[in-house]
Order: sequence, then C-alpha cells, then structure tokens
Amino acid sequence: MNTDKKNPTSNLQQIVHLSYFLLSFTFCFLYYYKVIKPANFNALSGIDAVLSFSTFKPFQYRLLIPFIYKILSLPGFLPPKVLFLLLSAVIVYFILIVYRLILEEYFPGNKLNVILAVLILYPMTWNYILLNQLFSFYDFSSILFYTLAMYLVLKERFGMLVIVFAIGLINKETIAFIIPAFIFYNYRRIFSKDVIMKSSLLVLIFVLFKGIMFYIFRNNPGNIVEIAIRGNLDMLKNLFQNYIYIKNIFLNFGAMYIFAVLLAVKLFRGLEIPGISREKIYINYVFVIYLVLGIYIIYFTEVRVYAELMPMLTTLFILYLSTYIKLGINLSDTDKNFINGQ
Repeated sequence: MNTDKKNPTSNLQQIVHLSYFLLSFTFCFLYYYKVIKPANFNALSGIDAVLSFSTFKPFQYRLLIPFIYKILSLPGFLPPKVLFLLLSAVIVYFILIVYRLILEEYFPGNKLNVILAVLILYPMTWNYILLNQLFSFYDFSSILFYTLAMYLVLKERFGMLVIVFAIGLINKETIAFIIPAFIFYNYRRIFSKDVIMKSSLLVLIFVLFKGIMFYIFRNNPGNIVEIAIRGNLDMLKNLFQNYIYIKNIFLNFGAMYIFAVLLAVKLFRGLEIPGISREKIYINYVFVIYLVLGIYIIYFTEVRVYAELMPMLTTLFILYLSTYIKLGINLSDTDKNFINGQ
C-alpha cells in the first residue's frame, strides 16, 4: 500500500483555497490602484487619524483595523499601502470562505457552492472599484463581520454571535443591522421569551458600546452618528440632473437589487423554494430596513457604504436563480468529504 498517495479531497481543498486567495488578491490589486494608492491615510477618517485618538466621531470609534494594521506594520518591511493591500486580500479571502459556508446552509451538499460563493465579488467590484473613488479602511472588514454574523444566525449559534457582534462593533457600528436580521430569522417566535431576551442583549451591547465610546472620546469633534438626511434629500431633488447620482444609484451593486425585487414579487405570489424556509429568505430582506434608516445616517450616493448588503443581495440573487435552476445535487462520498473539509 502506498502511504504517500495524497487524498484527492485534500488536493481539491487546496486548489479551492488557493483559487479563492488569488481571486481575492486580484480584486484587491485592482482596488489598490483605483482607491488605496491615491488615498490619504491621515484624512479625517483615515487610519493614522484614528490612531491619533483625536479625529472626528464616529470615525474615531472604528478602532479594530487601525490597531491590526499598526501591529502588522511594526516590522516595517513593507510600505504602508502595500501592507494594507495584503491585509485587504486576506480579509476578502475570508469573506469568500464564510460566504461559501452560508450557501451550505441554503443548498447543503451542492457542489456549485464553491463557485457560487465567488458571486459576492460581483457587487463588491461595482461598489468598491468601478463606481468608487473613496477609501475607508473598514469597508471589507464590515462585509466580513456581517457575513460571519449572518452565518451564525443561520446556524443558531447565539453565543458565538455575541462575540462576533461585540468585536464587529469595534470595526464599525453598522454590524448592528444583524439585530433586525436575527429578528427576521426568528419571526415565527418573535414574541417568545428566548427571542426577546437575545435581541435585547444585542441591543444592550450596542448601546453600551456607543455609550463607552462616546464617554472615552467625548472631547473629540463630531457627532455620535453621521447625519445624512439633508444630503439625501438634496440628492433626490436633483437626481435626474446629476449624471453621477444616476450612475451611483442605478448601477449600485451592479443592479443586482433587481433580482431581490423579482424574488419578492414571486414570494408575494406564494412561491415556495423547496428545502429553504421563509426564515432563511427573510433574513436577507433586512436590506429594506437598512435603506429606510439609511436616509438619516448614510449618504445614498456613496456606494461604498453598503457593505452589509453584499451577502444579502448576492444570496437573494442566487435564491432567485434557484427558482429556475436546480441547485441541489446528490453527492458522492468524496464530494461530501470535500464539502466538509475532510
């Protein structure tokens, strides 16, 4: 017996992980030349400004990536922006890994999940490269934290969700949209003691975090949240007179939102997707809450702000696709081992 013979499943896993990293690096390399290279790290919302502990609120609260970046930069081997390119590539790689796990919750045992997971790069390419010129160090990590939190909701692992939620708040407070996602997922038990207690705990953690940050940085300029309603109302008034507004609104996510609307119409007409509960569908429609509240706290034409919507809209597109193409596939034992990483 040849004990040196490699496990073909292990080889496939290595190929997938290498492919994911190469795709991530390619995406971030394009992002580097379009956004990172011309960026000013000492801008009011930049990494150096946050590390000075004296920049504007709420940017000052977003400490996680600046601290990680600072630790990684201590050896001094790489230029700062090249280091951030590599850090970004690692983050995007983990986005692909976690999003593939989410798809396993929708289509367990589907060999196509490995490929379908890459689709999340489609709206990211539009919102962070093609339509975007602005640099924010927390954009990709916001996608990662929300995607991971969404996975933990689907897996019903609340203890881990609390940990990820707490760390994610140090990255950016918009991970709080996982709270309505948790409620949407548990809509059948929304008035149960368990759901009320768990939702209340997440809200409490959010309020405590905001309160602590506000107290620590109470002398910093700025507001506890960005106020965007005036800018959004002006945008709506002048929408069809401004080419950039039209481009950024209608090409947002590469127009993937169209499929979310089409799927909603089908659901309203009574569509049932075999093997997928309504809970798993509704969790993705939290983007509606995001947009409703967003008129007050996000600038709609700033396409990079929609980080948390990337996994939602990609999943809704794939769900819509599944109404026409059967995504459930019977697997061999080798395939099952591959999916499980064995």
